[in-house]
Amino acid sequence: MIPMNRLPLVLLSLGLAAGLLPAQPVSSTRVSVFGEVLPPRILPGSTGKLILTLVMAPGWHINAHGASAENVIPTEFSWSPPPGFTVIQIQYPNGEPVKVTFQDEPLVAYQDEVQIVVDFKVGNTVTPGSVPLVGEVAVQACSDEVCLAPSDLPVSVPVDILRPIRLKKKTPR
Repeated sequence: MIPMNRLPLVLLSLGLAAGLLPAQPVSSTRVSVFGEVLPPRILPGSTGKLILTLVMAPGWHINAHGASAENVIPTEFSWSPPPGFTVIQIQYPNGEPVKVTFQDEPLVAYQDEVQIVVDFKVGNTVTPGSVPLVGEVAVQACSDEVCLAPSDLPVSVPVDILRPIRLKKKTPR
């Protein structure tokens, strides 16, 4: 029989061993990502923007893209564009210096809310309909005292591809 004062420790150990409880908190518990496409309806041959908004919990930040320290994991968006889509550029915001207790030099990081903008072009041959833009944002959330295990935040945002307008030429009568 397990003494009552040891029961919480035993239950915690069983939960960790069974994979029911995470061994270490992960960054996805402190960072959320929301996506939208502008314009939400696009003609083939046109360009659009996938806007990813990352929101950090109060007191937390994520390492900037092109992070300044060797021991940190930078924020990075990755995706395989759907057939007929071309990435023009990915624009990351500039990070801000953030002083933390566990490092002498400030980290370059994002705080509160930031946006990553992906400019893309839709090819002329893309079939009309809803097309999901699927990818993930790699982040590592840190507070002033600790960094959490990195997370890959999934993103899936639909874009509606319109049917091209085809005007018929009038024939002279």
